[in-house]
Amino acid sequence: CGAKTVMRYEDKTLSVNVYEFLLSRMKGTLAYYGYEVGKDSFWNTVADMDGTTYDEYFCQTIKAQAMNYIVADKMFDEQGLEFGEVQEARIDELMDAYVKRAGSKSELNAELKEFGVNYDILREIYVLEAKIELLKEHLYGKDGEKISSADKEEYFNENYVAFRQIFLATYE
Repeated sequence: CGAKTVMRYEDKTLSVNVYEFLLSRMKGTLAYYGYEVGKDSFWNTVADMDGTTYDEYFCQTIKAQAMNYIVADKMFDEQGLEFGEVQEARIDELMDAYVKRAGSKSELNAELKEFGVNYDILREIYVLEAKIELLKEHLYGKDGEKISSADKEEYFNENYVAFRQIFLATYE
């Protein structure tokens, strides 16, 4: 049975499995930094003045990331970019290390099942992320060297905010 599609952009799709992995990775990152992601109280906490909870905020964040993934995949093809042997070898090396650590490919798949993916889907995610990096470098240059000073200045002027804050201690 084929993977169900959660998003589509023209001929590009994103599977439910990839989306679930992105959610799991975000949850893992939050847990790593000490957030109590196993408790409903964390997810129901209001995170913004407009009443947005952490659950809503992080779901919106992952949805935006997923949309960026499929649009970037489409742009990669439109720009005529190719995924090279160097990138392929790096991903294969990483995947081989995962298999070696787990003991076998089937044991790795058993571990990955908890995150909604398997070996092939995880590899697909890494390929997609590598394509995104290649696209960024193609469009903006290494470390943004293709972005003109005028564009940087315009962005800075439109987005920079400075203010002073005076803290008056009203407690002992």
